Amino acid sequence: MSRASFGFFLRGAREAQRISLRRAAKAARISPTYLSDVELDRCVPSTHVARRLADAIGLDVVEVLARRALAAAPQTLDQARETVRREEGL
Repeated sequence: MSRASFGFFLRGAREAQRISLRRAAKAARISPTYLSDVELDRCVPSTHVARRLADAIGLDVVEVLARRALAAAPQTLDQARETVRREEGL
C-alpha cells in the first residue's frame, strides 16, 4: 500500500478519528471485509460508497472523492478536486 494511495488515506483518516473498521463499515452500510479491501487498495469504491465512507469517518466529501479519482486516473490532487467539484456540483 503506497502512502499516496486511496486506501492509505482512508485508513489513516479512520484511525486518526479512532473509528474501528467494523464501526466505519456499519455506518457506511458496507461489510468490514469490503472496507478492508478498499483500505488495502484491492478495489476502489463507487462514488456512492465513497460518499458514505466520507460521512462515516467525518471527512470532507470533496477530499474523499478527489482521492478516489486519483486512484482511478493519474492526475494531480488539485485537478482531481476540481473535477469532483465540477462533476458533483460541490
